Amino acid sequence: MDEEKQKRLETAVFLINSRMMSENKASKIYKISRLILRKVKLGKRPLKLKTPPRTRMSPEEESTFCKWLLYMARCGFGRSRKEFLAAAEEYLNQIERTERFKNKMPSKSWYRRFLQRHPELRERKVCAIGIKRALVTPQCIESWFNDLERYIAESEDPNILQDPSRIFNADEAGFPLCSKTKKVLAPKACKSDQHKSITTSSSNKQITTMCCASADGDYTTPMIIIPGGQKMVSIVEKQYSGCKGAMSQNGSMTADLFFKWLEDVFAQMLCKKKVKRPVLLFVDGSSTHKSKRASDFCVANGIILYCLLPSTTHLIQPLDLNFFSVMNRNWEDAVFEFQTKNTGLSVTQSSFALIFASAYTKTCTPELARAGFKNAGLFPFDKEAVHSTKNMQSARLLTTTNPPCELSSSSSSSSSSSLPQSYFPFPSSPSPPPPPSPPPPPQVSYATVVVNGTTQSPLITLAVIESIITEEMKTQYLRRFEEGYDVLDDVFYNKWKECQLILSGEYEIGKVPTSCVASIPVSSKNTVGEFLLENTPRIEKNKQRNKRKRAHLPNLALTSAETETVDFLAEREKKKEEEEEEQEERKKRKEEEKKENDA
Repeated sequence: MDEEKQKRLETAVFLINSRMMSENKASKIYKISRLILRKVKLGKRPLKLKTPPRTRMSPEEESTFCKWLLYMARCGFGRSRKEFLAAAEEYLNQIERTERFKNKMPSKSWYRRFLQRHPELRERKVCAIGIKRALVTPQCIESWFNDLERYIAESEDPNILQDPSRIFNADEAGFPLCSKTKKVLAPKACKSDQHKSITTSSSNKQITTMCCASADGDYTTPMIIIPGGQKMVSIVEKQYSGCKGAMSQNGSMTADLFFKWLEDVFAQMLCKKKVKRPVLLFVDGSSTHKSKRASDFCVANGIILYCLLPSTTHLIQPLDLNFFSVMNRNWEDAVFEFQTKNTGLSVTQSSFALIFASAYTKTCTPELARAGFKNAGLFPFDKEAVHSTKNMQSARLLTTTNPPCELSSSSSSSSSSSLPQSYFPFPSSPSPPPPPSPPPPPQVSYATVVVNGTTQSPLITLAVIESIITEEMKTQYLRRFEEGYDVLDDVFYNKWKECQLILSGEYEIGKVPTSCVASIPVSSKNTVGEFLLENTPRIEKNKQRNKRKRAHLPNLALTSAETETVDFLAEREKKKEEEEEEQEERKKRKEEEKKENDA
């Protein structure tokens, strides 16, 4: 208990004993529990309480850890309890603190008290996100917007971005035949397995649909892709008038179906509504959108097919931002309404179009399409609109030059050297400042985008990367580095290897050749087909090189866990062999005894 609280307790007890104030009033005024005041008054608790045990870290060190946790959470890389406790123990190891935690790890009670001392921290559930999406930086988004603006300015009509009726976005989405299980009201003591929910379908398949919307709020008729014969296509078109039915072997989008959609749906809609050409159509980087046949058709019909930035459809694709989330809810409602009206019937391929029509019609509102293009920054054309969205998950800790805080070793630590500024509150050896980096070229790789403009030391960057990746990824990286083979399109490994080469003294900061780091460059030409035409030979060449390297590699060294598993299996095989030998000896002895008894 601190001195201020002790003084308040003594004052409250004095007023209560002198009958100048009641217990309730003293508890409210001096903010002390009434139970504590009653126990002190009755002599069941001493007036001067014992001071709590001194914490392993000083208040300044805990405050710095708190700032670090808040900063990492704002960057989208929140630390879990195990990661935080491991970081705290590693920090005490590096500063050689004599007072250590028991079992070489902070306990759950210390963690609980730490959260009590820092009420600004709370445990929250995380939303899973892929590594490539997590590495999307504001620089990547801004570069893509600049390339788009430059490309449109050089096109036939530079005013396309000011006309919402000529900006479109198309994307595929799958809708399951079997809906999710729902919660039901039941007695509190009842188990969950006692309640059964009849599924809407006996199949776990999804039906793929192709949807398209404009920045002006207009929608095209959808294309429904059925995994069946021509008979199912005619049923779909009969149930949903105006819809385009198509079939594929597995029910997914193909290059031929995308061309069919362009020819029979999109181009027909442009002619029907007399939309001015050329028009701008945004699609993702799927291989089905990159066929030469589709590209030639778009050029002949005044359609600019522009590819969205890879791994950023959750940020700059209008249909993903607003439309499909509302469509999924309306689809669930339509399935529930169908099942309520038709008791005993399930959702099948033959009834899909009938249910989908009501959900699609309810979702297609002009306000929803306009909001999607506005949040994506495509209309009105605004680069900063994407940065303000809550879905912006970027690797700012690898690109920011100003760390949040600075931690210096406390007076109680044996080391008196101050710690440098970093994203990780660990001491590291001082490193010379790197030379000023030149301006980035127009075509950069993923690895260079991650560290563009940074002034961090390789040791700090290496610590940040190793705090993000898992232990399995660390062992894989060490194997790759020792064996001398790379894996393409792995941004974390490329930067990790670059830091290792600098720390080993083989290269200086900023002078690591690009040939030593495997990476695929991102072309500044984002039109459909140009990226593959430029980089396909290089990708195939790198794949063949990696195959040749792997063919000459010796057997990979086993990890400690793998060696323990191998030893355990070997011991188990030996035990089995010994047991079999004992059984055979017993059988022989029994046979010999029988022969002797018979004789």
